[in-house]
Amino acid sequence: MKAFDVPLSIVNGTLAFTESYDRIVRNQVIDALTTNQGERVMHPDWGCDVQSMLFDPSDSLERQDTAAYVRDRLIQFVPRSFISSVGVNVVDATPNIVQIDVRYKSSSYMPAATVTVGLDTTATTGNTP
Repeated sequence: MKAFDVPLSIVNGTLAFTESYDRIVRNQVIDALTTNQGERVMHPDWGCDVQSMLFDPSDSLERQDTAAYVRDRLIQFVPRSFISSVGVNVVDATPNIVQIDVRYKSSSYMPAATVTVGLDTTATTGNTP
């Protein structure tokens, strides 16, 4: 199995790819986290849709609800991964940036890994008028 590697880079005039199963699963987790519903052509329901979930990132109950929702969506959209936890935290220096930490395993035989993605909650989404 081959997939484009994230971050995208050019090697010998072509886009770099990876054949590492762990790296492919990691890239799929990042892709699902950073995609909002309505952004994918032919797959409008795909993605975790984090920006529409976080109306007020400073509210701890809303962050917990968002973490549970993101975990469920990752289980649905990245079935190759074993999601053990999702955390949603506000970066103190910039309150509009939320940090999402996903702890997962790419297989039951591999050690757990963590992906951290920072998202701007003020950015516009693909499904807003």
